[in-house]
Order: sequence, then C-alpha cells, then structure tokens
Amino acid sequence: SSWTPGEMRAVEAFAATGRKVARSSLLFQGGDLLVVRDPKRNERVLLAGEAEIQRNTTLGLTEAQSIEAFRVEFGVQRVIVLPAVSRSEEH
Repeated sequence: SSWTPGEMRAVEAFAATGRKVARSSLLFQGGDLLVVRDPKRNERVLLAGEAEIQRNTTLGLTEAQSIEAFRVEFGVQRVIVLPAVSRSEEH
C-alpha cells in the first residue's frame, strides 16, 4: 500500500463535507477489515485478515503490537484475526 496524491484530493473533498478525516500510520486495505457488533457481549469487534496484521510487522511492530494498534485506531474492544484462506486447484 502506498499513498498517492489523488487519494489526498479525495480525502480533502470528503473532509469538506464536514466529516472528520484522519490518515492512519498503519498499513492496510479496507477489504480485509470489518467492524461488527457482538450482540452477546455488546461490544464492537474488528475482524481483521491476518495479512493486515503481518503487513504491519514490516513497520517494526510485533504481531501483538499490530493487533493492539488496530484495536485502538478502530475504537473496538477486541480484534479477531482471521486466517487467510488458501485455494487448492482441483482438476
């Protein structure tokens, strides 16, 4: 993942609508992160693909630090790391 100037224009336009916008220091792609509510525990939970956690170890974070950083940034009580699904080709 990398930051491009065109994305900055999109962020500025979104902020111009009166919404709060912040740039993350974490590396991630939105499709691998989903915040849900656990109705049984009445808490917000982040479902995160394991690739997003591992990607942030390149920043010098341990796996535990990466998980905690996502928990704090997304304002959730828990992070559940989902394993990557592997595909096997059957012929």
